[in-house]
Amino acid sequence: MGSKMGPNYACLFVGYMEEAFLSQYTGIIPQLHKRYIDDVVGAACCDRKDLEDFIDHASNFHPALQYMHTISETSLPFFGIILHISSNYLQTSVYHRDRDTHSYLHHQSSHPCHSKNSFPYSQLLRLHRLCSDDHDFTTRAQEMCGFSQERGYPSDLLCEDLRKISSINWHGTIYSHRKETAKLGGYHWYLLTTP
Repeated sequence: MGSKMGPNYACLFVGYMEEAFLSQYTGIIPQLHKRYIDDVVGAACCDRKDLEDFIDHASNFHPALQYMHTISETSLPFFGIILHISSNYLQTSVYHRDRDTHSYLHHQSSHPCHSKNSFPYSQLLRLHRLCSDDHDFTTRAQEMCGFSQERGYPSDLLCEDLRKISSINWHGTIYSHRKETAKLGGYHWYLLTTP
């Protein structure tokens, strides 16, 4: 992964191997199977033995792909997110490792003011996107404000940013696209762009 092409090459290689494996595998295939470069998360409604067979075959399909795995019936961490099953629905929240020290950018650092002042807003927006439950977001936002205060951020800035973020519903933090229309060749075309 040292070169700029490394992640692209890894993604292409693993995607190719994944397609080859899935086309040849004759056992139970999980209903949900999502991959980011070489990390995979999935869900399956089957016997644990069938799932373990799937994982074992995937891990031994190519010598360059040796997967470590965790199986859970309740929750799993994946790239800073905790996936949790509640009442047959998938819920998400932020995940911090036990050794996370929350050493965020200090407000007294020599960074430009716009960088420091945008930090709480961007972190609270990230939390709002990750926390699919409003009560969980409120709890996690209070934690983040506490971490930020320890790093020297003024409470009035934190309160204002929290007020702004709380006024946006969860769906709006995920799907905040603008529509721009342009008339080309007698047709109405539109372009979706993110802010």
